[in-house]
Amino acid sequence: MVAEQAVLEEQVLTDEELQEQVYHMLNHVYPPFRELLLPIEVEVKDGVVTLTGWVRTSTMKHMATKLAAEVPGVKEVHNCLVADDELERAVAAALEAEPSLEDDFPGIHVDALAGAITLWGYVSSEEDKRRAEEIAAQVDGVRKVINDLKVREPMN
Repeated sequence: MVAEQAVLEEQVLTDEELQEQVYHMLNHVYPPFRELLLPIEVEVKDGVVTLTGWVRTSTMKHMATKLAAEVPGVKEVHNCLVADDELERAVAAALEAEPSLEDDFPGIHVDALAGAITLWGYVSSEEDKRRAEEIAAQVDGVRKVINDLKVREPMN
């Protein structure tokens, strides 16, 4: 009977406590999350963690899943984070696939920061500039488009 009392019962954490623990793991165990002030949201329902927001790289996205899963009491992790490097590739692929931008695409560059896409470089016309912005805005995960594209001067 004494041996039975000595056995510690597993502590069951509330969803709010799990949320705090996951935030702690993300902000204190892996310095880039803290240093870059990344907009990561953590929701917990019945021990299932959902991560949303933006991170710089796919490596950081995978690290967030790993860290959240290491918190005792977490049953499952749904990672809905958007990695800027993946977003840049997705936007570039969408622009490259657009027939009306075929001549312009090599001159269009894409940068992402926390879901905000910056388009820069040169295009042939105002219409191409507008079309590039529309296409970028339609890519999943893009929250904002900054259009710094310049229209090339016509060559005479």
